[in-house]
Amino acid sequence: LQMGMSYGVPTMIATVFFFFSLLRRGFRLVFRTKQGAFPGAWIVPVVMLCPMIGDMAESFLNASTWGMTCIKFYLFAGWVVSLDKDAASRR
Repeated sequence: LQMGMSYGVPTMIATVFFFFSLLRRGFRLVFRTKQGAFPGAWIVPVVMLCPMIGDMAESFLNASTWGMTCIKFYLFAGWVVSLDKDAASRR
């Protein structure tokens, strides 16, 4: 709701869609991938999930004062998308 109040309802809907897309890809990597890209690849979605959970209480992924958290989240989000696409191409 804070995203909707700060940036508008379309941005809030896009953010929710983005989060659910990342969650779906993360669950696919953790539970459905038999052979990961590397040993321990399941930890990448878990690390990405931590800022997402914190963002549910306070919207800080877009705030300038939380720069390192924002950088870490989007870095791991891109890594999850890349690992999921690689796993999909190997199937």
